[in-house]
Amino acid sequence: MVIIFFTGLNLFECNIRRQGKIGYITGDKKEPAVDDPAHSVWDAKNSMVMTWLVNSIDEDISSNYMCYPTTKELWDNVNQMYSDLSNQSQVFELTLKLGEIRQGDDSITKYFHSLKRLWQDLDLFNTYEWKSTEDCNHHKKMVEDDRIYKFLAGLNIEFDEVQGRIIGRSPLPPIGEVFAKVIREESRRSVMLGKKTAAL
Repeated sequence: MVIIFFTGLNLFECNIRRQGKIGYITGDKKEPAVDDPAHSVWDAKNSMVMTWLVNSIDEDISSNYMCYPTTKELWDNVNQMYSDLSNQSQVFELTLKLGEIRQGDDSITKYFHSLKRLWQDLDLFNTYEWKSTEDCNHHKKMVEDDRIYKFLAGLNIEFDEVQGRIIGRSPLPPIGEVFAKVIREESRRSVMLGKKTAAL
């Protein structure tokens, strides 16, 4: 989906900033003259950032972006094509994906981290300015509780018991503690299943 693709570009830009290579996509890191000894270093780093960018693009369309000479030209073209996508559309798409996720055949760890990746993407679009620390903490707790409910609701039926024990607590424990409790239940069930199989 194009919307998820553009979300990936937002994540790419954040990662590039952390790597200290943002100048290659903004154009601030100017290309030296070809006969300048610094040109080979610039060219190698430009190629590296371009490779990162192309690899962050969906395979279905990445081949369209292989012919640009500089990262900035590639970046500008991608943004021209997709920057009119609103944050609301991206948030909507991510929310739809969250609504569809269930544990299914996945382990608890894989299921939880699938949710966590989408939550992290959503967090990129949530920029709040709080008037007080109390309001901020209250909002964070509400968001965390919502995520706990989502995680528990998507578990397979065999985790109903641990799900009930967690929901029965007030206030809800932190999400890390909830994950640990469910993991322990998964391990316990795996051991019990192994004993039953050995007994047969």
